[in-house]
Amino acid sequence: MLCTDFSGSHSLDVDVRKITSIRAISCSHNTVIVAVVKRPDREEATVMPLISAGFNRRYVENSNMMACYNELIQLHHGEIRAQIKLRACNAVFTALEQSQEAIEISSEDQIIQYVNPAYECIMGYQRGELLKENTEVPKSEKNKPDLLDNISSCIRRGKPSKAPVVVINSKALRYFSFTVTGYKQSEQDMRFNVRTVLLYHFTRHKGHERTHARAQLEERLKLQTLDFHHAGEWQGVYYAKKKNGDSVQQNVKMTPVVGQGGKIRHCVSVNRPLNDHNKTEKSCERVQAESQTDIQQSSKHKDRRKGSLDVRSTTSRGSDAGSSQRRHSSMARIHSMTIEAPITKVINIINAAQESSPMPVAEALDRVLEILRTTELYSPQLGTKEEDPHTNDLVGGLMTVSPTTPLIVQCHSRSRSSGLSHDGLRRLSGNEYIFATKQLHHIPSHLTTPLSLNDIPPCIAQTMENEDSWDFDIFKLESATMKRPLTFLGLKIFSRFGVCEFLSCPEATLRSWLQIIEANYHSSNSYHNSTHAADVLHATAYFLCKERVKQSLDPIDEVAALIAATVHDVDHPGRTNSFLCNAGSELAILYNDTAVLESHHAALAFQITTRDDKCNIFKNMERNEYRTLRQAVIDMVLATEMTKHFEHVNKFVNSINKPLAALEENGGNGDEDSVKSILTAPENRILVKRMLIKCADISNPCRPLELCIEWAGRISEEYFAQTDEEKQQGLPVVMPVFDRNTCSIPKSQISFIDYFITDMFDAWDAFADLPNLMQHLDNNFKYWKGLDEKKLRSLRPSPE
Repeated sequence: MLCTDFSGSHSLDVDVRKITSIRAISCSHNTVIVAVVKRPDREEATVMPLISAGFNRRYVENSNMMACYNELIQLHHGEIRAQIKLRACNAVFTALEQSQEAIEISSEDQIIQYVNPAYECIMGYQRGELLKENTEVPKSEKNKPDLLDNISSCIRRGKPSKAPVVVINSKALRYFSFTVTGYKQSEQDMRFNVRTVLLYHFTRHKGHERTHARAQLEERLKLQTLDFHHAGEWQGVYYAKKKNGDSVQQNVKMTPVVGQGGKIRHCVSVNRPLNDHNKTEKSCERVQAESQTDIQQSSKHKDRRKGSLDVRSTTSRGSDAGSSQRRHSSMARIHSMTIEAPITKVINIINAAQESSPMPVAEALDRVLEILRTTELYSPQLGTKEEDPHTNDLVGGLMTVSPTTPLIVQCHSRSRSSGLSHDGLRRLSGNEYIFATKQLHHIPSHLTTPLSLNDIPPCIAQTMENEDSWDFDIFKLESATMKRPLTFLGLKIFSRFGVCEFLSCPEATLRSWLQIIEANYHSSNSYHNSTHAADVLHATAYFLCKERVKQSLDPIDEVAALIAATVHDVDHPGRTNSFLCNAGSELAILYNDTAVLESHHAALAFQITTRDDKCNIFKNMERNEYRTLRQAVIDMVLATEMTKHFEHVNKFVNSINKPLAALEENGGNGDEDSVKSILTAPENRILVKRMLIKCADISNPCRPLELCIEWAGRISEEYFAQTDEEKQQGLPVVMPVFDRNTCSIPKSQISFIDYFITDMFDAWDAFADLPNLMQHLDNNFKYWKGLDEKKLRSLRPSPE
């Protein structure tokens, strides 16, 4: 409030110029300016010059202190409070204009006073068309004859309510409430504020002069102290008539605005089409840019997606009745089919939820639907940068499935993959295993010597004393067994888990099977050899002993996991899938460039096992149990393919870890039955087995430092050899950073841990409780970081 003293000898012209300057400032629009004048000596003068100059009120000077005080109180409760409330006008109208729901305000005689842009979009009208003199709300003939009377009766009946009289929509009320929070004194004030603002807006849009609107507003302000009567509110389904004559079914909420004496002065309707929650949101952002034709077309597309096809309408189009009718009839049958994919059910549920959701939720669900309609739900969008070529190359080399060059003549592959290797072990060629007439591959005599746990030489038995510990040194066993650790470790671990008893097979058969499987690993590979298989078997056995894993898996799952770990890389050529695809190898052709090696490992393992009774560990199994076991082994071996890495990890986290965490948060360790239902659900057991073998397969960064360093050197050498061969044969170089002359091994390990290991083992640790592994991972990562910070590219720091 600003008071200007005219009681002295000031010139009115000078003060008028001051007031005009003040009124020119935007922040003064809600300022109350009072002119203090002398008591007139003669007849009372008009106040119009002061009003015209910009004053709100004239006050005749008075020496009585109480008179001055009373005047200030009246100003505060009158003009000042009114101006404070008027500040919210723009905020409320902005909320109305931006609302995604169609809002229509009409008088008690159903004469339209206001519509927002969303209403224009849905109904096809322009605001100017509706705000002409005495334009009534368009009515549709589809409504029942007595519906309007029922609505009117419901609204006029009235009943006590604690809710605000005017409910615009959630967004508008939130916006308004935020704006006037500092000024409202009670719930009644809040109702009054909204009503006053709306009434002021209506009179302005009727075209009355601003002074008349102001006078009417001041008149309404006097109602503040009255006890208002609450009118009734109606909500239901209602047909509205669009400009083009079509009727649109809407969810409508009608709220009356009650004026002086409890009489209804206006009605606020919030409308949302039943079958199109989405169109309003999108079209309101481009009100002027879209024609009504576009809106109708959009509605047709959306209706076609959600509902089934109308056979009558589709079969009557065009003159080509024969094939056209059959095609449309088939389409109608497809839409009426009761078979629904789970993802379709999810999308339908989300669509239904959007119908009654607030706009922020509806918008978020729209983004969810966009994601769900993509083809790759679990593959992350790679955010690697050019300055991190190690991650780029690892992703490209391990996760790319399609070949990048035409097929190459592969006589070199055949000659390399068949015949005898330098270690005397017969190699399977790429396709040899598929011919049933082939003879069992020869096993050197020093491998066929009957062995049992009791016959194992003491030096080998000693190295396996701590095989149940995570810190078990597989390389000592490799040395003691002359690169045949899989057979000896397999005998001990399989015995510990009672595999022979479960399979009903003699120990001699298990020995023969382990020997023939190990014979078909390439000892010439620096990494993918039987030592790696033994290491994965050891990790698998270690994980199977964890309490949560034991709660989740059955004995048949444990046996399948041990077998899958043993065979998961059998006959691995020491080259990646990408290399085989680029080279046009026989295996890549056989498996259509899809999970080439993993498919080969699984198929070859069963081919070797079942072709000779001497090593057929499945011979005595019941048929159905064998099929279950076989499927589990195949699924686990295929899970080691890196192109599905993120899919398996994300499914595990979302289906198992998060539900378990939610149960624990709600009540300590959660309800035992609920936990058990999560752990033992068939689909979750599959996810646990996949996660288990994946973690076992690439657990090297979680091993003690010396073992981690040795494995890093071995895998790097294998990648170096692949890069050398790619360059020699003119093939695309899948992982250019693995050039033995320039590669930084610490950088490659850091990238591998960052991109593939950390998240996966965080999830597995949360499930299985593996603090020792996570400590090793942390130590190893710091080790590689330290080497990289020193600009070293080798496995170890140079000797001092």
